[in-house]
Amino acid sequence: YAQQAYAFYKDDEGLAGIGLYNYRYNEFAYTPFEPLTDGYDNYFMQVPCSCGQLWTRQQWQLFKTYLANEKTEEAEPSVFMPKEALRWPVKTSWKRSFFKYMVETDKFFVYPRVSLTTNFGDAGQHYADSVYIWQTPLLYSKKEYLFSNLNKSVSLYDAFFELHTQGYHRITNTSLSVSFDLNGTKPLEKIQTEYLVSCKQCNRPQTLYLPALYPYECNIISAVTTADAEAAGFSFGKTENFTTTQLFERLNVDVRRVFFHTGYIIDAAKKEVYHTLPYRLGMLALWPKHFVQRVITKIRSLAGKTTNSFL
Repeated sequence: YAQQAYAFYKDDEGLAGIGLYNYRYNEFAYTPFEPLTDGYDNYFMQVPCSCGQLWTRQQWQLFKTYLANEKTEEAEPSVFMPKEALRWPVKTSWKRSFFKYMVETDKFFVYPRVSLTTNFGDAGQHYADSVYIWQTPLLYSKKEYLFSNLNKSVSLYDAFFELHTQGYHRITNTSLSVSFDLNGTKPLEKIQTEYLVSCKQCNRPQTLYLPALYPYECNIISAVTTADAEAAGFSFGKTENFTTTQLFERLNVDVRRVFFHTGYIIDAAKKEVYHTLPYRLGMLALWPKHFVQRVITKIRSLAGKTTNSFL
């Protein structure tokens, strides 16, 4: 994969690197991620890869030059990238600097649709305990790859894991000044397009879309509209008319889509909470109160039985 990708993309000045990892999880919205399927073995995203990656000599040299002149403040409010990424520690996260570099220079990473690497999420510098969310299915056979060009691809995503405006233009053959914020993670004050499609509430929506198709951007591309505001998941309108209030919370929908029902998940979560030390300490502290309540309930029950017998 690395050799084929290098041969195909080595002269593409719009790329900042080649990823060997396939994202299945949006680390800023905490939701599943699946790019549009366009017939090619890759997609593009303005998010750097840190779970297995390849750089050409020129790509790495351009970043080194940027890094030598980078400001070292812990926050860069002027950079239009996820706030979570801006909070990554400067001293221990090269990915934060590379992220800023990609956004400021408008470059992309190319990703495979089937991963060649995975991430065990081991405890260490950035995690106190091991995490499993970064595991992704791996390819176990050789393959001849069919790659797409950056300047023609429709499976194109921005720094927020949202469909890129250029990708939308190529699919719909339009030039509308519009941004996507289907996960609600973009700060409204930094969106510069005239129009917006978002899960946030719009005071004057021009179109309402259902959250029926997946990935959710397919609802906008395929015009799965609705006149019922309560059933809508996304609004289209002028950016200036949007508020920060969420119109659509996708967590419950995602869980039902993947697991069919949520009952056993709720039960499992309860059992896990019941075994935690804070819960046990809390129940111990509340034991006197619960004991008194049980005594009072018992006395009332006995009193009721005595009254009924007398009558």
